[in-house]
Amino acid sequence: MRGMIPGRRNVIIYMVGKLRSRSIQRWVLTLSVTLLLSLQALPGVSAERAAASVPSGGESAGASVASASGKERWILKAREGRLEQVLQDLRGLESLGIAKVKEARNLILINVPAGFSAMAEMAEKIPGLDWMEPDSRVSAAAVPNDPNYRDQWDLAKIRMPEAWDAAGTGSPSVVVAVVDTGVAFENRGGFSRAPDLERVQFVPGYDFVDQDPFPDDELGHGTFVTEIIASGWNNGFRAAGIASGCTIMPLRVLDSTAQGSLFDVAQAVIYAADNGARIINLSLAASPGATATKTITDAVDYAYSRGVLCVAAAGNNKGPVELPASIPSVLAVGATDANDARASYSNTGPEVDLVAPGGEELNGAQIVQESYSNWGSPSSGFSLYRSQGTSFSAAQVTGVAALMLSLNPDLMAADLASLLTATCRDLGAAGRDDSFGSGLLDAAAAVRKAGGRSWYFAEGTTREGFQEWLCLLNSGSAPASANITYFYGDGLWFDAAVSVPAFTRMTVPVNSVIGEGRDVSIRVATSSRDLVCERPMYFNYRGKWTGGSAAVGSPRRSQLWFFSEGYTGPGFEEWLCLANPGDRPAFVTVDYISGAGTVSSSSYALPAFSRRTLSVNAEAGANREVSMRVQSDQPIVAERPMYFLYKGTIDGGHNVLGATYTSNTWYFAEGTTRPGFDEYLTITNTGNIDANIAVYYLMGPGQGAALQRPYVVSSNSRFTINVRDEVGSGKDVSCFIQSDRPVVAERPMYFRYGGWSGGHDVAGANYASDRWIFCEGTTRTGFEEWLTLANPNGSSATVTIDYILGFGQGPGTRRTYVVDAGSRETIYVPDEVGRGKDVSAILYSDVPIVAERPMYFRYGSWDGGHDVLGYTGQ
Repeated sequence: MRGMIPGRRNVIIYMVGKLRSRSIQRWVLTLSVTLLLSLQALPGVSAERAAASVPSGGESAGASVASASGKERWILKAREGRLEQVLQDLRGLESLGIAKVKEARNLILINVPAGFSAMAEMAEKIPGLDWMEPDSRVSAAAVPNDPNYRDQWDLAKIRMPEAWDAAGTGSPSVVVAVVDTGVAFENRGGFSRAPDLERVQFVPGYDFVDQDPFPDDELGHGTFVTEIIASGWNNGFRAAGIASGCTIMPLRVLDSTAQGSLFDVAQAVIYAADNGARIINLSLAASPGATATKTITDAVDYAYSRGVLCVAAAGNNKGPVELPASIPSVLAVGATDANDARASYSNTGPEVDLVAPGGEELNGAQIVQESYSNWGSPSSGFSLYRSQGTSFSAAQVTGVAALMLSLNPDLMAADLASLLTATCRDLGAAGRDDSFGSGLLDAAAAVRKAGGRSWYFAEGTTREGFQEWLCLLNSGSAPASANITYFYGDGLWFDAAVSVPAFTRMTVPVNSVIGEGRDVSIRVATSSRDLVCERPMYFNYRGKWTGGSAAVGSPRRSQLWFFSEGYTGPGFEEWLCLANPGDRPAFVTVDYISGAGTVSSSSYALPAFSRRTLSVNAEAGANREVSMRVQSDQPIVAERPMYFLYKGTIDGGHNVLGATYTSNTWYFAEGTTRPGFDEYLTITNTGNIDANIAVYYLMGPGQGAALQRPYVVSSNSRFTINVRDEVGSGKDVSCFIQSDRPVVAERPMYFRYGGWSGGHDVAGANYASDRWIFCEGTTRTGFEEWLTLANPNGSSATVTIDYILGFGQGPGTRRTYVVDAGSRETIYVPDEVGRGKDVSAILYSDVPIVAERPMYFRYGSWDGGHDVLGYTGQ
């Protein structure tokens, strides 16, 4: 991974590896590109394959992609803000045989007549163009109890057992995009989910070949790569994956003949970066001659700017490192054999960052994983194969990077690359060299170096009328130390060290620690994986509205934050708090998106080690339903507090930490339409295409069957649902949202709870989990604490809850509950632990569920309520 420099040559991308059946028959692809992935059946496993009939010959190096009609394809890049004008100008050239094929962001793919020689003249007729270049053809490259783990010599070489001891098998919150031939991830039509991917969690991906949301693998290569990253671990079946607990985003860019367009590869990389992927695996390499280097360079640089790490294979033709691995913002991975020598096929050069085992057929040690029994035949079932290639070296690095992010979600692309290369075991000549880069991947050293975790809070104040607290829960069996840094608005900060005993919850009075009259953001840095942080606040806002809010800390900074809820009408005062705990100034742009689809933008400077508070009423204008998208050139933290007089009678405030991604799925456990409660769903579509969504409403016991309702959320707009209008009054209701386009969702509620009034709001979870942690909680006089559990599954959930009490309040207690399929359960915490307790809770479920903790209170003379979604412990 190197500093940004111009791209090198135009290239054709292909699969890095050799494909062979048991008969060692080679496959030769068109465009003079050899398919270099080797798959050999294990003893006792059938290796019969359908023969691939591929014509010889093809286009000469450097030719643009030809369509079936004989036309050529070019990629055009529109200047910022000029896309519509460029499209209009193109329509004026249709008489010349020029036609748009598709578009993505500011990129446009067009067909031009074969041999069209007036491209320069055409560029003059389209002044909004930034650049244009021919498209390029792409083609595919080539201690658990799993019984074939003993064949996985490569995992021992990179010290995976020690890495699993330190990091486990990964967090579902870490999304890995596999840009390839697709993945065998679902049972649909003629496709089946790979048996060793049964327990792996997938998020919606996309098929950029057929332009539909079904990225099924028609060949087998993408499945093989995915199995290396995340196949089942300790499931007593076949081989083991490196990060089986992480989530996979399948993105198909190559067709059943292992070919595709570089335009589609670029689209996939941008899609992954925009939709929550933290790592993008590109087991693709290139041969000299293709032309669309700007297209792929711009795409991977865009991902890098979002903190997303692209990992690519160096190539298998014994030559120089090929695209996309040769791009400076990509981590380039070469291959070694079982003797730690450079694999004979592995490419070399100054761009090689590190190496990992890729196998070597010559010495009989190849990579073992699962794919289709007959290569290219999804209906043939699944078998284990041996394989070799830098494709698989790259997949191993991707899996280890996913474990590092599971331990420390705050790591950005540059951080991951630096840690991975700094912890390598040196091979070859002393120091870095062109064959091995920094050396052999050392998974154990890399995950340990990633270590620690930080928790971030952007909002916070000790001004008059505000009482702020910081709750620290240590769920581990050893004391947990932490350093708390308080960042002030003027760029100053204050550090304090604490130690939290085992199985204990500690509460820090922020007002007493830093003094009165300060706006403050907080970072809690700890080496313990068992420490969880939450920040409750209680207030009398401007002497007129009382209430409270709570937020679980963010375990990462981000360059992108989303808020769906927001309102600047009469009686509502909305704020945006931005914290920059980094050592570089941040330049932030906020897009304000209204219910009517209007978007306005403003930019702000945020100095290092500082925070800033923006009045959304002033920035976005009055009387708006307003969502926000926050983009920064440096990773920051963002929260949105709101204070209100709802319907002229209900006063209070609520606060949420922003979402760092858009998603096709959102879950909410809490919700009710009982008398005195108004529940809403706000859904924001920041994309350029309308989103078709379905909301599933799950009722409390005895309150009726689950309901499903369809909605459409227009592009670049916000949509609000009054839940009572959908399910009726008197219901306890959880919600599950599915969308065909990535969206953002929140659930604000306003209430009269007995004699107390207020409101609370949460951003949804984008996945269910088998573990949830709540740090804050109390059953002291004046506090009413609840837990709400939603089970979106087709089978019942058995849930065990460990209640951990405050220091000196006695031993905790354990309770077990059953939540029916497609239902929701509500637990009154004082009945479980008694009155007068400070209480944290850890929930374990035998199937993934969603959990929230609403609390209602009278805090002195201030009344209100707050609610949080639990932390999943990953």
